[in-house]
Amino acid sequence: MRNLTWIVMIVALVALVGTPVLAQNARSSAMGSVGVGLADDSQAFGDNPAGLCFINPFGMSDSQWPSMVSGVASVDADWDRYGIFYSTRSIDYTQGWGAGYWHSEMGAAESDAYGGGFGMPISDAGFSAGVSVIHQDQGVAAGQLGGDMENTFINIGLMYIRLDDESNVWRIGAVARDITEEMAAAPWYDIGGSIMMPNGLTVGVDVLDVTEEVKSTVNVGAELPIQGTAFLVRAGLRDGDFTAGAGYRQANWELSASFQDLDGGEEAAIGVAGCF
Repeated sequence: MRNLTWIVMIVALVALVGTPVLAQNARSSAMGSVGVGLADDSQAFGDNPAGLCFINPFGMSDSQWPSMVSGVASVDADWDRYGIFYSTRSIDYTQGWGAGYWHSEMGAAESDAYGGGFGMPISDAGFSAGVSVIHQDQGVAAGQLGGDMENTFINIGLMYIRLDDESNVWRIGAVARDITEEMAAAPWYDIGGSIMMPNGLTVGVDVLDVTEEVKSTVNVGAELPIQGTAFLVRAGLRDGDFTAGAGYRQANWELSASFQDLDGGEEAAIGVAGCF
């Protein structure tokens, strides 16, 4: 029985550390992790690098390179995580850059990841493309289960952005992940779309792993600024699991919180973001 227990633990932990960990700020956590068809904030390099040249900093900036930075950390969770993310674009939308670092830990399994990306327009009709490189160091730090796994993933993204006659901003995105096939199931493909309305309401939908190399999932998320206040509310479904959160935005800064009720447990996190 003891040997069987060890086998079950090994299989579970190998499966966990063999899965790339998402880059997530508090906004993304609250919005069901949507990003492939949105990719408009500090973690765009991870969601879809093609969105980097179209990031949407809030507040006012006189910079030739409007930028966004955010940090997040768990405060009450069945696992621990923290991260910091940065994105910038040229004022004329001709190029964008991003980078970040994030850490997660659940029981004996832990992961450290860092990377960056670049995006640029590829036509005058609203199309852009981007590439990101993510390095992830996964480990199991528990006696007989000790071990490490390192992978470097190269991802290629595409995006189409359009402003319609009603001033709605539409985005459609696609990402081919791990095109060098570091993982056994690679490459896999994600698609997504979003709309941002004039009142600030943003709704996004992603379909991850559309070819079912491992398991297709659907993420849905929304964000709504409360008119006349400094507050934003967010909610979503990550593969059917509930997420929610809120933000308080003043000038170029935002304090936010998120909650996720996932199959792997519950997590509450706080985050801070700034634009300059």
